[in-house]
Amino acid sequence: MLNLTSLLLRQKNDNFNTKVKHDGFIAQVIETILIDLNLHFSGLKKSSDGMYSLVYSDFVMPMINAIKEKQSIITDLVKKTYKIKDFKNTSLTFELIAENSNIEGKSSPN
Repeated sequence: MLNLTSLLLRQKNDNFNTKVKHDGFIAQVIETILIDLNLHFSGLKKSSDGMYSLVYSDFVMPMINAIKEKQSIITDLVKKTYKIKDFKNTSLTFELIAENSNIEGKSSPN
């Protein structure tokens, strides 16, 4: 999925002799990824004559779910990072207390 790149596609409209630009994916690449992941995706269509098409609105819900999943992972990692920082700060505090108690515990040579 990370290797998936979008393309700028130009569609020529013969009726108006204009070129319309679209960002998009190559449907066959999407199909290969789906086969590799053993997933079904309603947005990939293949007609009886072998023409592929993509329904881009069908990408929205899987993207939202992927974003939610990634956000959950990020949140968990941030919490773990704070726990590690807290542990290091606590350890550092104990080390400083231990060093100070050693200094205070020594008697001065008189």
